[in-house]
Parts: sequence; C-alpha cells; structure tokens
Amino acid sequence: MKKRIICLLLALAICAVSAVVPVFAAEAQGEPENVALEKEIECISEIPSDFADLNNPPWFSKYNLVDGELPEVPLANIPTDLAICWYGASVAQETDLSIIIDLEDVYTLSNVKLWPTNFLIGENLPSDFEVLVSEDGEDWVSIGAETGRSGQKTDPFVYETTEKAEYVKVHITKASKVHDPNFYYSGFGEIEVFAVPVAKTPKPTANPTANPTDVPAATDVPAATDVPAATDAPAATDAPAATDAPAATDGEYDGSKTEAPGAPAKSGPSAGLIIGIIAGVAVLAAAVVACVIRMKKKK
Repeated sequence: MKKRIICLLLALAICAVSAVVPVFAAEAQGEPENVALEKEIECISEIPSDFADLNNPPWFSKYNLVDGELPEVPLANIPTDLAICWYGASVAQETDLSIIIDLEDVYTLSNVKLWPTNFLIGENLPSDFEVLVSEDGEDWVSIGAETGRSGQKTDPFVYETTEKAEYVKVHITKASKVHDPNFYYSGFGEIEVFAVPVAKTPKPTANPTANPTDVPAATDVPAATDVPAATDAPAATDAPAATDAPAATDGEYDGSKTEAPGAPAKSGPSAGLIIGIIAGVAVLAAAVVACVIRMKKKK
C-alpha cells in the first residue's frame, strides 16, 4: 500500500511537469501568425504573351492576395460584392506563371493556405501548380502541389510544413479550364503564410567609446605654458569619421515595398510562468518526501 502511494505521488509529479512544459515552450516561441499580410509580392510570366497579373484594380490585382481580406465563397451578391482577387491570363492552358511573396525575414513556417476566388466558386483555380519555399530566393523546397485539379472549391488548400523560409512561391504550369476566345485564366483569392520568427543569436556589442565625462576636469589640465605646441596636437583625421555613425536610413522601412510592418517580435516566457513551474515541482517533491518520512516513523 505504501509503495502504491509513493508511485501515485511520483506519477502526479511527472504529469504536472509534462503539462506545463508544452505551455512553457508555446509561450517562448509564440503562436503562428499570417506573416504574408501586406508584404511585397511579385508576379512573373516566363511566356511573353501571358499576363502574370491582370492588374485591373480594384478587382484583379496581386495585392489582393496579401490584403488580409478573405473572399466570401461563394459570392453572395455579385452586383455589390464584385470579385476581389488575383488573376493571371495565358494564351494556352499550359503556362509558366509564378507568384512570389517576400516575407522580409526568415520564419519557421507552420502552413501555407491558398484560398479560392469569391466568384465561379473556385472553378478558376489553376489546374496544375506547386507551392515552394526558400530562405534565400535561390534554392527552393516544395511543400505541396496539385495536378489535374478542376471543379468547384470553397475551402482553402492547406500545406503543412516546418521549413524555415523568407520567400514563398506558387508556380503555375497549367491554367484552369475557364477561358474566353483570347485567354485561359488562373485565379486565387488570398494567400496566407502562418509562421513564427526564427530565434536569432544576439550579436556581440562593440567596445563602447569613451564617455566624455571620463575626460579629466579642466583644473587638471597643465598650465597654458606647459601645453605642447599646436603642431604636436593629433591630426584632425584621428577623430572618428562621420561615416561611423549609423546611416539615417537605418531602421526605416523601404518605401519600394508595400507599407506594412513585419510580424511583431515575440517576447520570451514570463517570469511568472517560470516561477510557477519551479514552485509546482518543489511542492510535489516535498509532498513525496513528507510521505516517505511519515511512513518510516510509523514503522
């Protein structure tokens, strides 16, 4: 009976630690957020006759893919809720279009979601496409693909991944069957990229410059007659160059990109959580020890 009580107490201690550790880890890393929101986006066509972005605001534009406004599928009221999405056009159904999102920093990805447009109920989604991610924009890793896709779709494509990346690309090789006499069309309503920032190792700080207050007081300066001749003074070039100061552009957002802040930095685990974990383990350990001592005294 005594052994069973001890085993039970130890099991409770293990369960308590197992329960708080995932919470501790989640708080330290943060919850995934849509880091593609209002980030820089580029559309490229490798075939000169095709259009990577119809760019017919406000209805068809690449910026609709990262504006954070998820389309209502299917469209409830066509006259008042006109389609707002991205559209690419190709002379033939076979094409070579790429949508590239620059996340502006390296993240640990959780998933990428591709949403259908809010009209045609997804029938204009590309037939063949692949989703790739990259840290440098040169070497790409595939995280999912679709081939021979057709028909309606109201929910998003979701591609789970744990890759680290700064760039996300959707490469379309075959447009949808939706076409007119001139073009075949490819459409997406929104692209979301859920991720958390990659923890960075802080860089060592440079040696601090001398504090002006460290200069000897004026009363310590030798009398004027003791001062070396002016020619003995250090050349003016010995002073730090003006270029040593941070450039005025440091910390400013590049105006060539869509004006949007990056994902907010995640704070570390709270002190309260750490103290709670330590206190909980200590209490359970003390309870086990107390039970053991009490059972020894009864003997």
